[in-house]
Amino acid sequence: MKKSIGKKIFDVFVLLGVIVMVFCIVYCFAMDAMYGHLADRMGIGELIRAAAAGEKGIAEEIANIQQTEPRKVFAKEEVVDVVYVGNSLLLVPDIPNKVESYAEKSGYTFVSHEYLLSGGSLQQSLDRAEMLEDMREALLVADIVVLQEYGSHYETTYEDICEFVKLCGEETEVYYYMTEFDFDYELLKKIAVDERVHLIPALNMTEIATGNMGYEYEEMTKPGDYHPSQTYAHICGLFTFSVISGQKCSDYPLADDDKILEYMKGETLEDKKACFEEMYYQADLLIGFYEENAKNWK
Repeated sequence: MKKSIGKKIFDVFVLLGVIVMVFCIVYCFAMDAMYGHLADRMGIGELIRAAAAGEKGIAEEIANIQQTEPRKVFAKEEVVDVVYVGNSLLLVPDIPNKVESYAEKSGYTFVSHEYLLSGGSLQQSLDRAEMLEDMREALLVADIVVLQEYGSHYETTYEDICEFVKLCGEETEVYYYMTEFDFDYELLKKIAVDERVHLIPALNMTEIATGNMGYEYEEMTKPGDYHPSQTYAHICGLFTFSVISGQKCSDYPLADDDKILEYMKGETLEDKKACFEEMYYQADLLIGFYEENAKNWK
């Protein structure tokens, strides 16, 4: 007996539904395989819980990827030259100027030198360094160099970072700014342990905000875009300043700068201050746990 047109249409929709369901299941497994490693290795919740409980294991493994040498702590009377090499993930949120601003409010003088190539990779920035004498000179005399890639998935990322380290002075502190696209754990461990490179785990600040503080992921990015929003810029700008200056986030003189409170959760000023205190308490815990475990590397 022939099927009616309505029945055929119904069968087609059922088949399409099954196909969509299978696709969703496969997609979820694929995402888990791709990012589950990151969640296991870099999950801020696991890190903080393990740190608070004094546990070892996964949190220790995360923390131990930091460089063995302690970071330099800068005096407030120093003028600190900071060179930024990366792309629009630093350029759009204007992280260099955010860091300068937080440094100034904290009594420091940070001077930014930006070599940020929108859409560019570190390999392309290396090509620029070969052509730009001022860039090579800035790297050589800088107190701090911050490198950033569009995710650590480029085949040449490790080699490019090594080349940049060679261009820096012996006393230069070299950092790698980690975004949510940096999910290659082995590469991060390699640059932190094999090279004199520290990590700025900005991706963990995103996890703190969205996982613990009630922010939506969409609040951390520009509308319809993956580039960081101003909320992200202020949250991670202060965090970045704290990592490279050695000053605790929670020691930031909040009374002298209510700008950041605009981006804190809460209906009242007191709620926003409480949000700030909780968020950056967790940030300090993260940084401290990284550094404490770094001392154990041999």
